Amino acid sequence: MSIDMEEFSTFEKIVHDLGDDERRDLLSRIEQGAKVSREPLSVVQDDKGSRDIEAAYKELSFFQRIFLAIKALFSGKNSRQVFEDDLLVKLKKQISRQIPHLIDVNNSFFLDRMRIELESLAESARFFKKMLDNVFSDNKSEFIAFLVRAECEKISLALEQDTNPRMIIGSRGVQDESDLKNLIERRYKEILRDFPEEEKKRIYLDYQSFSYLKELSDYDFDTILSRFTSSGRANKKACPFSDITKRFVALAEILKSTQMPPSKSGLKALFLYSMNTLGTDDLKVEAYMKQRYSKAEEALSKIRTFNTVIPMDQLAKILMNDFNYSVQGVRRGEDWFVLFKKFWNERITRTYKDYSRELRSTSIVQKAVNYFGGQKAPIIKYYHPSFYQTSLRCAHWRSFAFINGFYQFVYAPKMANSLKILFINGEFYKTDNRIEFTDTYNFFNSLHDKIVLFEKRIHPEGEIGKAIAGVQDEKANGALQEKKTAVLMKKADAEALLIVDKAMSNLQSLNKLLNGVLYSEAGGKYDTISNMSYIGGKENELLKKEWEKCISFAHEAYSILKEMRILEASK
Repeated sequence: MSIDMEEFSTFEKIVHDLGDDERRDLLSRIEQGAKVSREPLSVVQDDKGSRDIEAAYKELSFFQRIFLAIKALFSGKNSRQVFEDDLLVKLKKQISRQIPHLIDVNNSFFLDRMRIELESLAESARFFKKMLDNVFSDNKSEFIAFLVRAECEKISLALEQDTNPRMIIGSRGVQDESDLKNLIERRYKEILRDFPEEEKKRIYLDYQSFSYLKELSDYDFDTILSRFTSSGRANKKACPFSDITKRFVALAEILKSTQMPPSKSGLKALFLYSMNTLGTDDLKVEAYMKQRYSKAEEALSKIRTFNTVIPMDQLAKILMNDFNYSVQGVRRGEDWFVLFKKFWNERITRTYKDYSRELRSTSIVQKAVNYFGGQKAPIIKYYHPSFYQTSLRCAHWRSFAFINGFYQFVYAPKMANSLKILFINGEFYKTDNRIEFTDTYNFFNSLHDKIVLFEKRIHPEGEIGKAIAGVQDEKANGALQEKKTAVLMKKADAEALLIVDKAMSNLQSLNKLLNGVLYSEAGGKYDTISNMSYIGGKENELLKKEWEKCISFAHEAYSILKEMRILEASK
């Protein structure tokens, strides 16, 4: 079976491209040689929570409590609130000493150096944005499947092989379709049950890391940076705390969660998946991967530096004017294993459906070959997927080829002569039967002309074919070309289907009309002819037998066409 890469998902394309052992070895060497630190991206900051405040408050001496009570008397607050305010004042002094070049606590301003630090962080986040947008749009489950392949290839290979009906159809004990389905379902559950816990944890950590990097890459740095304006301090820019309090605290929440960097194997999966397809140039792949690893380490290092230099937890307390405020971090609720199972459930269902469709297609093709006396249905060259380089679908090429074969191998040599006698000499009792038979006879007699006309229209010099060729010659992107050619081919599909459907309808009519002529029942819609006993003269009995054959030919042709149409509709 030929491989149509255009119809493959990103997962399938890359897995296909990784089939070469030399390429796999190359990627393994690149991964091993890559310098990506596993140091945490954020440090655990000394965050005094409410329980620490409570303990400190209880440890106050008698004289300290008296002093707080006096301050409370003049401030209108209770002693506990005054105590927390004092802690906040001490924190502000501490932060002022720690990062005086970044903030002006007394005047509640972020300084220009903070803007520079935020720009550096934004640049690091942007490196991952496009790749992570691709992963977390509609492709999460597919990416996770590829991540599993990178982290735990044994499980991925087992799923690919042991749930593929084409690869296990010869297994012992598989007797029919029901056995095959049960075997696939059983193996699927066994493979998931045996998934090593250590690998599960590693995949969880990588997916979690990518999830939080996605939050960081989505953060609106542009807005927060735009609030820094000229302050009159040596042409330096500054920003009031109040302008970005909520946004800055939101950033603190994200950074709190962005703790561990992805592993090198996780990054490899992200980089390869972002390529969509690897192509055949190993040098290009090698250069791309090395550059990605280098840029990733640079970006992760900047995030790590930002978190080390800037005490975001403490700054959040100052901005919120609440020593009790605690940065909790963001929460990602998705379970990677659920998404992984979703991908494989859908893939197994689709693979089995394709396999079943393939069996049906093979069976129908063989029926057609037998019907045509061992000859294959003559396809229309320019109405067949093999003629086109892209994944252009010709929706009804099978059924159209069949009616072409029906005319050439059956109707013209085996049916036309006997039906012509009925057309010319048949004396129908019912006028409606005569009109219907005339229409049916004329349709089949003109069927060859209809096929030839369609073939001319789809030919590269015909109206539709020339339009398709023109689009394919355009210097447009591949997706746009495919869309345009698909629209044009749908026009051809509609014309082909009209002929096929009319053929089916007329085969049914012919069957009913001939049954009426030969075996009419009183009061039925289809009656016999008045000259039944002598039409054809001396060949009367032979003529009747020919009409019986025509009934059989029409019935079988209709049955095969019906199966083909069901198959075409299931795509």
